[in-house]
Amino acid sequence: MEFIDVSDLVGKVSFLNQREVLLNQGAAMYNGRNIRLRPFEKADQKQYREWVNNSDIASLVDRILPVSEYEHDKWYSSIMDRQNCVFFAIETIESAKFIGAIWLWDIDFRHRKAEVRVLIGESSSVNKGLGTEAITLIQSFAFEKVNLHKLFAYVLSKNQRAVRAFEKAGFETEAELKEDRFVNGVYEDVAILACIKR
Repeated sequence: MEFIDVSDLVGKVSFLNQREVLLNQGAAMYNGRNIRLRPFEKADQKQYREWVNNSDIASLVDRILPVSEYEHDKWYSSIMDRQNCVFFAIETIESAKFIGAIWLWDIDFRHRKAEVRVLIGESSSVNKGLGTEAITLIQSFAFEKVNLHKLFAYVLSKNQRAVRAFEKAGFETEAELKEDRFVNGVYEDVAILACIKR
């Protein structure tokens, strides 16, 4: 016999309704001081693929091979179909320029937690605190709209810019996985950072 946690089911249904509204909403939904989080659109694909095919960025997001157009199209379709992921584009408020993406990945409705992944691809937008602002916005969405309890992130320890961005948003390092990823011929440590709803 299979037992269903009713509270978990209610939370999941509520979240799926919110996700449907988000994906069908043309206007920006979550505004910060300098950036907004809006639904990731098909029109964003080309620029995003260029970013992940940049060798410097690829080494930080654990990509080995270049992403083909066919693979990228399949990836986009899979993201739109997943019910345990919400993918936002990050754009500037001043010029509405698409500068990156941030998403909740593998949302665990039972334990109310999710991984946060973020990429600031536009080089002119790096080192301006926009990554931290994006993380803070998705925290508000996750804790207030989805009713999650905990967010966490895996970050290469050598990527101190990303580590600092999460720390400034209130994340703390919970552990470090020694020599956990093989990147460009070298085993790299991975920091696990997390933030709990208070």
